[in-house]
Amino acid sequence: MRAQRRNFRSRLAAAITVLLGAPALAAGTGCSLLSGGPEPGLLPSNASPRPAASTSASLPPEVVASIHLQHFARPLSLAAVDGDVWVASQNAPDLFRIDPTTNRVVQTVDIRQASCGQLLEAFGDLLTMPCIDSTQSIVVDGRSGSIRGTIPDSGGMNAAAGADSLWIPNHRGTALKRINPRTLKIEKRIRVETGMVAFDGRFIWSGAADLSSQSNGHLAKIDPITNRVVARYRLSRMDGPYMTYGFGALWFKPFTNPTMYRFELASGTPTEKPVFGWEQLTAPDQPVAVGAGSLWIRRDNATIARINPSTQRISGLYPAESQSAGGIPLIAFGSLWIVNYYTDSVWREQIRPNE
Repeated sequence: MRAQRRNFRSRLAAAITVLLGAPALAAGTGCSLLSGGPEPGLLPSNASPRPAASTSASLPPEVVASIHLQHFARPLSLAAVDGDVWVASQNAPDLFRIDPTTNRVVQTVDIRQASCGQLLEAFGDLLTMPCIDSTQSIVVDGRSGSIRGTIPDSGGMNAAAGADSLWIPNHRGTALKRINPRTLKIEKRIRVETGMVAFDGRFIWSGAADLSSQSNGHLAKIDPITNRVVARYRLSRMDGPYMTYGFGALWFKPFTNPTMYRFELASGTPTEKPVFGWEQLTAPDQPVAVGAGSLWIRRDNATIARINPSTQRISGLYPAESQSAGGIPLIAFGSLWIVNYYTDSVWREQIRPNE
């Protein structure tokens, strides 16, 4: 029965794409089938993106650049590697490289599969997480953009880089694999419930998440010196959370309620606090990002909230494309970078000081 369960995020995104596809094509917002363009999900891997960055008086004042990607790419997550911003797409088999000095797409890399979960910068490389149609992660050289190799039997919401290793959940979420980042070979397989992984600078943390992206609240602390679980904790059950480390705590945000969960590492104490003004997104991905001394989260379809990690109160609000539905923000090169899922674009925004 477990083997038949599908990734909820992939199924929901596909369903919404189908539901919205006809109106979007009629309105001319995508590659129209009537004009001979490709169908969603069938974009040729060698298709050229529109690299031009644009700014317009119609954009919010915080937006310094709007960077369009391929139609139906459905960008989901971002990572900064070797002086560039990389974008992973959930519908096209591509990674897009953006030069932050020009705000333009300068390279498109065909990785031969879509990407779900969180794109990871790891020792100068990029690591992608697979969608429902694959069980392998792709490793891309952050300098050249060439594919270095693959890691089979991969899955989950995200991986981690730390202690000179990659830490990747297996496809079933029953074991955490320690991978040599140079050879991409398994060095150790740790039997633990997994699906979400974080590194706090000393320990590896593994949170349970099954094939439908649900968490039963099981959390394990792993010592990378011994490869052993040294402590176990129990958190609340959550729908489709990601796990993010920052400011001495692990942060979780499920997509079905306004609660942000904090797990204090020093005390082992979990706390819960609602995000003021939260509204459920059209698409479910809603991880917490860390940067510029703050936490960042998509509060609703059209808003990114900046949150003080000490008080968990919102200190600033930033615009997102209202039709974009979701995606994972990034703080890099002194800016807030936002993926706009359904409009196939990336916004770069100025971060206001003293918030």
